[in-house]
Amino acid sequence: MTAAMGNDALGSRQSGTRLGQFAIQALEQDRTSDKVRVNREEHKLLCVYKKVKRAAVGRLLDSTSNCANIYSTTKAPQSARRREVLYHFSGYALEMLMVKLDHMQQSVLQLQIELAKHREEAAQSKVHMTVGLNDMQHSVRELQTEFSKHREEVARSQNNSDKNLVEIKRAVQNNFDSMRRWEGDVGRNFSRLQDRSWQIFALQATHTTMKTNLRSYVPYRSCSDIRNAQSGAYIIQVNDESNPFMAYCHRDMKGGGIWLVIQHRSDGSLNFYRNWTEYRDGFGNIENEFWIGLERIHQLTSGRPHELMVELRDFKGNYKFALYTAFEIGSESEQYKLKTLGAYNGTAGDSLSIHKNMKFSTYDRNNDISETGNCAVIYESAWWYKSCYSSNLNGRYKDINKKKLINWYAFNNSVEGLAFSRMMIRPKE
Repeated sequence: MTAAMGNDALGSRQSGTRLGQFAIQALEQDRTSDKVRVNREEHKLLCVYKKVKRAAVGRLLDSTSNCANIYSTTKAPQSARRREVLYHFSGYALEMLMVKLDHMQQSVLQLQIELAKHREEAAQSKVHMTVGLNDMQHSVRELQTEFSKHREEVARSQNNSDKNLVEIKRAVQNNFDSMRRWEGDVGRNFSRLQDRSWQIFALQATHTTMKTNLRSYVPYRSCSDIRNAQSGAYIIQVNDESNPFMAYCHRDMKGGGIWLVIQHRSDGSLNFYRNWTEYRDGFGNIENEFWIGLERIHQLTSGRPHELMVELRDFKGNYKFALYTAFEIGSESEQYKLKTLGAYNGTAGDSLSIHKNMKFSTYDRNNDISETGNCAVIYESAWWYKSCYSSNLNGRYKDINKKKLINWYAFNNSVEGLAFSRMMIRPKE
């Protein structure tokens, strides 16, 4: 029995030795695995696993040594039944411990797998974030590039605008300088033209057959300023700023006064259906039929008060007149409006007052208030039409259509044409 117990003790020591060797090998493997670099989470799990394993192995070694001491110090022999129980208990405990250790190792491996997955997901997230950041950086670079391009374009546009502005200023300055030079040239040419016009007037006065003397070569302000003037052509200059012009002065043998003729119709030799410019500047021959010009009438009547005489004669030789105590027309900007017309006196009847405050109209300048059309076109004339007329001294001399004829309706209360008309003005005394 003693030999059997010795064999059992020897078996137990051998089993303990093998278990110790297994534990030592496990510790060596643990030491080798410690050398592997892992992240912080894996390191913590491995440390826990190692501590548990070391503690278990340590308790197993302590129990084995205790068992050996018990067997070696036992004085009384034990029964085979007790040795078998101890042997089976030691094997079962070791098996249970190894199962637990395997379970813990599998748990650790699962945790490692989950950590690896988390690490992979984190790496993928980092990759996605990196890609997103790269895309954002690329977009920012593109925006910076676009902004730089736009800024350069704005700078170029500003430079071009500055250049264009400088060129425009230069062109305006050049045009202004050219205009000043042209103005000087026009002024000099106008002065020459005035001198030449004066020479022409003097030559006309010299070669015109008229009842006057040398004093007619000197311009007068009006026919009434000519002492002992007789009917004929004279040079009139309204003021120092106006141009001199040839005018016909007519002496009224009945009243003894002298008048300046502004319109004369006598034989139909001159066409009076003319445009605005011709009525403004005047036309015709002052010793025959003519219109002196609206601008000259304005200069004469606006400078000092004038009165108006209208002489008329029909084809039967009946003579009548109309005298107005005041007469004035406006400037061209006022369309030569009949601004002032004084009280009527005479034998022809008043056919002009209805035209007061009306503007002058020609076929190319309609200033009447007629709703049927331009009166100047309808009656082929020019006058201070309203809608249309009570007098029309610039109408046709003879025509089948009586409404187009020279007419002063109050002469015989009809539209019968007249054979003669003369409009004359003079300053009021």
